[in-house]
Amino acid sequence: MVSRLSLQEMQFQPDQRMTKFGLPLDHIFYRGLTVEQASAVDNGASDHAAMEAQLKVMG
Repeated sequence: MVSRLSLQEMQFQPDQRMTKFGLPLDHIFYRGLTVEQASAVDNGASDHAAMEAQLKVMG
């Protein structure tokens, strides 16, 4: 479905997302935007890392 919708998976730096079987549980997919910054940091407030992204509209 991701490829059919021409979506891209966001890459995080740092990437501290929770994993199961070696794969991250949380994702952000996007289309038509430029990722300026994206991070996933475990701040201890939840069982999942807080994900933050700054995006720019292409055009």
